[in-house]
Amino acid sequence: MPRLDGLMKDINDMSESGARYTEMPHVIEVVLPMLCNYLSYWWERGPENRPASVCSTTVTSEHLSLILGNILKILNSNLGIDEASWMKRIAVYAQPIISKARADLLKTHFLPTLEKLKKKTVKVVAEEELLKADGKGDTQEAELLILDEFAVLCRDLYAFYPMLIRYVDNNRSRWLKEPDADSNELFRMVAEIFILWCKSHNFKREEQNFVVQNEINNLSFLTGDSKTKMAKNFKREEQNFVVQNEINNLSFLTGDSKTKMAKVRAQTSSNCAQISYSHITSALK
Repeated sequence: MPRLDGLMKDINDMSESGARYTEMPHVIEVVLPMLCNYLSYWWERGPENRPASVCSTTVTSEHLSLILGNILKILNSNLGIDEASWMKRIAVYAQPIISKARADLLKTHFLPTLEKLKKKTVKVVAEEELLKADGKGDTQEAELLILDEFAVLCRDLYAFYPMLIRYVDNNRSRWLKEPDADSNELFRMVAEIFILWCKSHNFKREEQNFVVQNEINNLSFLTGDSKTKMAKNFKREEQNFVVQNEINNLSFLTGDSKTKMAKVRAQTSSNCAQISYSHITSALK
């Protein structure tokens, strides 16, 4: 059996070296999800939750914070790369440990990753606007390249935002009582990305495509916990939309592009994205 410190070292080495998935696939697919579940389980039986006389493990929130920090470093190092299907799963792996992580990860890990995503969003939207303004000659190839960039950006956002949303939910009350520059900066950057998303038709379309193609349940994917306040609000919005539009679930899931149902389906994914963004911003108010 591998030792805990050895497995954590493997993850730390990958995050510090900037190694790609192809170099250490077992770390992402086996070690990381195993440790996230393992550490979450044993943390509840560790010294922070049990008397020393009945404590059966030395796992603390420090272990969970180190793992989450390394996950965010790995994510940061791989933002923007073309082939990275594993990034669609990494947020799910991390969900069990986020609630036990330290609050100081906001400045050291979350903000740098969000800043990188914001800069990428600004760049791609600016390229889109430049192409629209040009309007000369055959721009089909350039348009396809921009759509590809938006597709990768959506994948990156869906890898990062589920972790960010849960982290915000866990720390919201403390930030309300003790507001600081870091939480304000978080709010500002999320708002900037959201504004750019609202302005760009291609950005919204690629986000909708990503949700549909990957059969993403925004409720569980973005919150990871059906018992949280955000999850209940999200579920209520989703149910209201279904009732108001008299959606037949069978037709809704088959997705014929020529039917009215397909249009509703696309609008649903758009609404889901708007709700997910608004949850983050409202959590800081």
